[in-house]
Amino acid sequence: MISCLTRERNGEVESIQVENRGKSLVITVNVDTNCRGDGSTARVKIPKLYGEEIFYDTEENCQKEVSGIIQELSTEKEHRHFYIPLRSEVASYRLGEGIFSKSDTLMDTSTVDTKHYCTDDPYDNDIEGDGSCADLLANGILNDPDLPRIKNMRIGCFTEFWGEDQEKEYDILVKMFTDNKEKFQHLESLFIGEIAPPLADISGQYNGNYGELLKALPNLKSFVMQGIPGQLISNGETLDLPNLEELIIITGGLSGHIIETFKTAKLPNLKKLIIYMGLEHYGLEVAAKDLVALAEKNRFPSLKYLGFVNSEEQNKIVELLLSGDILPQIEVLDISFGCLDDKGAQIILDNVDKLAHLKEILLEWHYVSDKLVAELEKSKLNIKLESPQDQKYLYPMITE
Repeated sequence: MISCLTRERNGEVESIQVENRGKSLVITVNVDTNCRGDGSTARVKIPKLYGEEIFYDTEENCQKEVSGIIQELSTEKEHRHFYIPLRSEVASYRLGEGIFSKSDTLMDTSTVDTKHYCTDDPYDNDIEGDGSCADLLANGILNDPDLPRIKNMRIGCFTEFWGEDQEKEYDILVKMFTDNKEKFQHLESLFIGEIAPPLADISGQYNGNYGELLKALPNLKSFVMQGIPGQLISNGETLDLPNLEELIIITGGLSGHIIETFKTAKLPNLKKLIIYMGLEHYGLEVAAKDLVALAEKNRFPSLKYLGFVNSEEQNKIVELLLSGDILPQIEVLDISFGCLDDKGAQIILDNVDKLAHLKEILLEWHYVSDKLVAELEKSKLNIKLESPQDQKYLYPMITE
């Protein structure tokens, strides 16, 4: 059974679809909005949530949740951005009108171990009350009664995009962790800069130096940074995180500092590494050869998942990885989101034997012709090809 409703505020239209699948439900939200943020009128429909399935123990509990969601949305007098947990243990909190409050997650947060914290609108952070957006966000996190049991923290917008005080607000966020580090020692994962569509202008989200923050959280197993290229550590220092198992750097343009950091990094237990390259226009300072040169087995002895993605030089990345010494230990190779075309596909086909040990090759967003897609799918490789693009214009998925 599928229930649909539409609501509108200030020219934005949200179309919400709630699908009951028995013991599970899927919620999909589409927003018809001005996506440029510059006063022009380019209007498109943007998926706000991607229909991830949420499971329940009984059909009765699932139906109860669906009914509650429909009632909440149908009777809501004023518009609020709609957030539903992507998994049953996730809660989402937002800042609005200067008050840190629970959003419409429709769930008991006493059992959650993951939370997403963010301000309302990074293009318009005129929040009533004292303090900046980062101040309010920090106070909200520190005073959240659920904080002691949160293992996985996701922090979304904490500054106004392209604002003059981004560096200052970033410092407030870092200071929250460093001045109160005893409150965060139980954290296992931290994602800073998580921005969901339609507010996915990641090159407007400031990142600074994460050195002091990472020193304050030595027990982290996963760290994700997204936005303008920042620094993982200060110049001349060593990134030494013996407990870190996952590191993901998402940016529209990878900085040279990140490459230099990895040259001396000590990450003996790192199992998953994903780095986005981007474009020179958004800060890219390195070439594919600089990035792939880092992938040495003596540098990452425990690495099993390697993703060098979102590059104009995606073909070159594949070619260079095949000649390196780290590939034999890798189980999942992620070469998604870049400009891999028939040339890169042919390189893969010519080296099937070198890649046959991989459990998965991920290739989402590509420019491979139908003919070579068919050949790749018929090969003995476990390759997942998704989101083929128009071959007339080649560009990475994430830039701005």
